[in-house]
Amino acid sequence: MDLQGSLVLSATRCLLTYVLIPILLPAIAWAGVVARPLGLALAIAAVGMSIRSLRRVWQANWTYRWAYTAFIAVVVGLLAFSIVLDVRFFLG
Repeated sequence: MDLQGSLVLSATRCLLTYVLIPILLPAIAWAGVVARPLGLALAIAAVGMSIRSLRRVWQANWTYRWAYTAFIAVVVGLLAFSIVLDVRFFLG
């Protein structure tokens, strides 16, 4: 469930950030103010859920744990990049 939850959160964040907000931005002036904090919160939650699912995979001694670890590393790396961009936006 953790992997599914983190993937759903990541997908939701991407849809909001890259699809819905740019389309709705002209119609809703405050969308930019809402999008960044929401995207940041979803990204942080997705990182937590990804790490939790990775921990469970290792505890279960799953055969493909190294491949899964590489996948989660890529996902967390992309989410970390997104978090850094959002934080820089708030601070700068």
